[in-house]
Amino acid sequence: KPKHLIITNDFEDKLLIKVSGQVGRIKRINESLTYAKVNIRDGQTGYLSYQITPDKIDLPYDVDILSIKPSILFLNIDEVKVKKVPVRLQFSGQAPLGYSLADYSITPNFADVKGPENEINKLNELFLPTIDISERFRDFEEAVILPNPSSNISIVDNSIRYKISVKFKVNYLKKKFYNIPIAITNDNVTSDIEIFPETIAFVVIEGPEEVIRDVSKNNIIVRKDISFPIDEENSKIEIFKDDFILQKSLRVIDFKPKEVMIKKKEW
Repeated sequence: KPKHLIITNDFEDKLLIKVSGQVGRIKRINESLTYAKVNIRDGQTGYLSYQITPDKIDLPYDVDILSIKPSILFLNIDEVKVKKVPVRLQFSGQAPLGYSLADYSITPNFADVKGPENEINKLNELFLPTIDISERFRDFEEAVILPNPSSNISIVDNSIRYKISVKFKVNYLKKKFYNIPIAITNDNVTSDIEIFPETIAFVVIEGPEEVIRDVSKNNIIVRKDISFPIDEENSKIEIFKDDFILQKSLRVIDFKPKEVMIKKKEW
């Protein structure tokens, strides 16, 4: 068989032959070393049939072949083609709560493949073994071997190890809370201060999914420190994001009101 041709179909690679001749001669026939020669050097391609005749089977000259089964061999022959194909990566499962796949890279990101021209022309991408990320959330690197895509198509250099680099990201979620009490502090007259309104109507907090899902309004503190003297008349003060006391991984996105009125209590 010429190197530029390939047989793409499954075929019967063993023949059943019935012979006659001297007993001693027949007993010395080694089945494992007996072949039927089929010549496809004419370079034809396509679905072809070849007649298996006695002259194509190598047996002692005084042994006669009475029958051959099968007597016709059907072969699908195609040209061998080499092609450069991009390499991809597939994932299964979902990253743990609070994380998601951010990006990945493959080096090298292509491979040379060899196989029947008809099949190679239809091959537009190759896939490395699927990676399960259901229990992974840390960035990682691995070196893997690219498997042959089919029985007829092979990787030209199957010794290459493909380096994959996978990165994850923390998922941030926003959560809205209502009616958060405002605590006003003043070194001298804290108990004598009235505030209106007494609560933050709403606040939007953002943070990692695995953290913020367990946060309640009881975990949010709004404390406004007043360092100036409080008059009998109403005083307007601003509320800032820094006045919210939260876990380090959380931050305030928006809130209202951003101003409150304070004054001394009337006894």
